Amino acid sequence: ARTPSAIAYANRQAGITPTPQHKPTPTSKVNINTATAEELDTLPGIGPVMAGRIVAYRQSNGPFKSVDDLKKVQGIGDATLAKLRDLVTVGP
Repeated sequence: ARTPSAIAYANRQAGITPTPQHKPTPTSKVNINTATAEELDTLPGIGPVMAGRIVAYRQSNGPFKSVDDLKKVQGIGDATLAKLRDLVTVGP
């Protein structure tokens, strides 16, 4: 069996660099009323499925009135909302 360090060495020799397992933090607040699913997917705790749910909720129910309204989206609870609170906005 190959050890993790042996695999890392083999990958470096092959020119393969590992990709980070975290998403980059957006540099400005993401407007949850106008963001695309791709833009929402850049947020921590939000993947492609959750981003799609946010967009679908917005299309069915109209714009979010506050960031707290994200909790109305299936799968977003207090912990996820806490991660997002300083990264998103409902304003222009």
